[in-house]
This record gives sequence, C-alpha cells and structure tokens, in this order.
Amino acid sequence: MNFRLLPLLLLAFASSAFAADDVSDLQVSKFKNDMDASCRDAGQKHGDNAQHVGVICGCLRQVLEENVTMENWRLATLENSRGHQDQVQKVLTAPNADKLRACAQK
Repeated sequence: MNFRLLPLLLLAFASSAFAADDVSDLQVSKFKNDMDASCRDAGQKHGDNAQHVGVICGCLRQVLEENVTMENWRLATLENSRGHQDQVQKVLTAPNADKLRACAQK
C-alpha cells in the first residue's frame, strides 16, 4: 500500500462519515441558542432597544421552530459546523424568507 495516500483516504473517510443524521439533539439545541444569541448581539451592536431586539429575535426563532423540520435543523447544524453559511441560509432562511421578513416589521 502506498502510505502517502493514507492521509487522503483518512480525510475522505472522516468527511463522509459525518452526516446530518450524526448530529445530536443537543448539538441542534446549541446551534439554535447560538443563533438566538447572535441575533441579540447584532441588534445590540446596531443600537436597537433591547426589548425591540427581543421581540424581533423571538419572532425569528418562532418562525423557524414552526417551519423547519428536525431533519433540516440537523442539516443546518452540520453545515454551520463546516462553515457553509450559504447552505445554512438555503436550508433555514430561504424557504421561510417572507415570514422572516415580516418579523423585521415588528
């Protein structure tokens, strides 16, 4: 066996072994909480009233909780861990864009 190929084989195996089904409920919960904290931090940095930020972030979370399947939450959590924010957006926000935009009007 060519041992120079071993690191590539291990890398390929490691990448394929971790799938959305491997994401735990705890990891999804942490991802949701991190998203909520990021929303609140962004609102505060923007200078918005804390109560108003809470209303908007709460609305965003509620829309996602009501409209995203657990399978898609797992996929979004996985893609986020890989740094693929475009995929997170595709899975979570794109299908719910109109409802999420309505939150900003609150």
